[in-house]
Amino acid sequence: MPKKMIDWLSVATPFLDSYPAWVKASVGAWLVFTAVILVMLLFFRSAPESRERQQSEPSGSGSRQQQATVNDSPSATVYQAGRDLVIVPPTPASPNGPNPTIQSIAVEARLTCTTRSGVELPPEKVDLLAWFGGDATLRGPAGDATLKLVSPVYFQRLTDGRLVVINRFVLPEDSHLRFRPTQVLDTYNEFLLPITTVVNTYSDAIDRIQLLELSLRINGGDPDYQSYRYDVEFVRGKGVTFTVPLRRAGG
Repeated sequence: MPKKMIDWLSVATPFLDSYPAWVKASVGAWLVFTAVILVMLLFFRSAPESRERQQSEPSGSGSRQQQATVNDSPSATVYQAGRDLVIVPPTPASPNGPNPTIQSIAVEARLTCTTRSGVELPPEKVDLLAWFGGDATLRGPAGDATLKLVSPVYFQRLTDGRLVVINRFVLPEDSHLRFRPTQVLDTYNEFLLPITTVVNTYSDAIDRIQLLELSLRINGGDPDYQSYRYDVEFVRGKGVTFTVPLRRAGG
């Protein structure tokens, strides 16, 4: 060991002064070796961290980090595949999926009538009071279900002088049919349908009943259309109620 290092070691460790030179040399070599090991450990520990930072933070001349923004997809499935973010959009529910339940039922009834000459015709719509009534009824072994008449009543004038009375009905929010499987509707046999013509001077305009048309929608789907032809005199001052047989699904 160089004499300068032994002199430095004597200053740094005065308790070694009484020991021979070879002891001082051994201690000095051990200290140098330990220092070299510590430096190597620090160097190899920092090297992988530096490489990881370089990979995760590419320079401006390299490839840019991919970014994705997902909007209006609360039901989307998002998962990580390597460095890519994979987004699977939600699958829309099929109207013919397994065991759909009843969310809503809406019926539009259109009654086409001839009119009397020289009588005042009704306006395009007439609002009804909340307590007016005129509700329709589904009848069947699953229990009668009411469909509420919706205000207003509409009147449509045709070019040939006839008049169409339009009533609309909906399933109430508290109906026992809501959230039951749609197959339960196949157990209903008939639809008891009163047509509201608004009992006042406007009903005097109706002469004969010629055509009843029904459009039934379940859960907002495509309407099931049915029509029935008549030739019945309209009697002023009396209500008009139809009993309509219900078609089975697919029938």
